[in-house]
Amino acid sequence: MIEIEKLRVGDYSVNCYIVHESARKDCVLVDPGYEPEHILHHLAEENLTPGAILLTHAHFDHIGGVCPIVAATGVPVYLGPEATDLPDWLMRGYALPGEDEENRANRKLLPEELHILREGDKISLAGIEFSVLETPGHAVGSLCYLCGDNMLSGDTLFCGTYGRTDLPGGSPADMVRSLAKLKALPGDYNVYPGHGEITTLARERDTNPGMA
Repeated sequence: MIEIEKLRVGDYSVNCYIVHESARKDCVLVDPGYEPEHILHHLAEENLTPGAILLTHAHFDHIGGVCPIVAATGVPVYLGPEATDLPDWLMRGYALPGEDEENRANRKLLPEELHILREGDKISLAGIEFSVLETPGHAVGSLCYLCGDNMLSGDTLFCGTYGRTDLPGGSPADMVRSLAKLKALPGDYNVYPGHGEITTLARERDTNPGMA
């Protein structure tokens, strides 16, 4: 059985997810945007070992903890095509607690080796098969991941709303198409968004204005 735990991290209350099979001790991290020490400490307490990082997009609040976790564990990082084609400020963000401007400007954003996932890809990580959907609109290279009856939707689909499209790399027209793609998926999914509360695709089809 797939288990998904939510850790809310950072000033922007990003949902970092820990995805693992209940019978296994390896796991996948999704969007570890802040507080890498807290995330690693929590994994150690739960006797879980990270095997990979999946990113839904490359905004600073979703990638800020990636490099420290990679440095500590050596795990591979997966993200969408052109996901890093963003202005530096949108990937680097603001200074972290205790960080001065010089450190912020020189902070490493992502590891040099990145694994690119595209529409229709299927990848097995920690014994779980993830199916990849390209869902641009909030940012270039945005991805949603399906695993079992679960959807990790990043900042594409939220409970009752959807991600903003006015930042560089965003596109209202792309968001309309991406939400239509999610709406057209057969069946129902538990939806784990990048911020806010967990919902279901059935609920969003019925109530979300973006899926009207």
